[in-house]
Amino acid sequence: MKENLQKFAIYILIGLFGLGLVMLRAGLKNDNGLFSMIGIILMAIVGIIVLIYLASSSSNDRKAQKKWKQELEEFKRNAKKILVDLENVEVKSNSWTDNVVVSVSKYDVLDEIAGYRNSNVIQVDRNLNTVKISIPVEGETIEYLVNIEKDPTTLAMQLAVQKETYLYVSRQNKQEMYLDLEFLK
Repeated sequence: MKENLQKFAIYILIGLFGLGLVMLRAGLKNDNGLFSMIGIILMAIVGIIVLIYLASSSSNDRKAQKKWKQELEEFKRNAKKILVDLENVEVKSNSWTDNVVVSVSKYDVLDEIAGYRNSNVIQVDRNLNTVKISIPVEGETIEYLVNIEKDPTTLAMQLAVQKETYLYVSRQNKQEMYLDLEFLK
């Protein structure tokens, strides 16, 4: 329901902006200052509404990110802190090349006929590393799997430089844990 209202509001704003543009153009073409002024006012109102919406949505994102960071810091303070040796991790890397379509147009058939079959396709190198970390905790071993999209050589270097990190395990629920891999960002 909320999505439908947002779409409807977007269509209304686009319509008002278009109406303002048409009025501005008609006013300039026919030397009618009133039409031009109303067109400018309509476009300005739409512009202000869009700017307010963008500012509030980015503000909400920042608030959510700040709240998440505060909750994470609180979790770290109250959780059991376990040292993790990064020199004994197992990394499985998969690398491949994807063909990504850059643009699709109605003239693609003509490109095909003219022999430019792949003019709108680029090749992108992809890397996916699965890092398996075995962490001994109170007589048990926790197998921690993390998928990281990064060049394998860069990942190996970052792990070698960091050498160690921490696993935070909740004291109330041992299923809640956080492995600090922020150095990989």
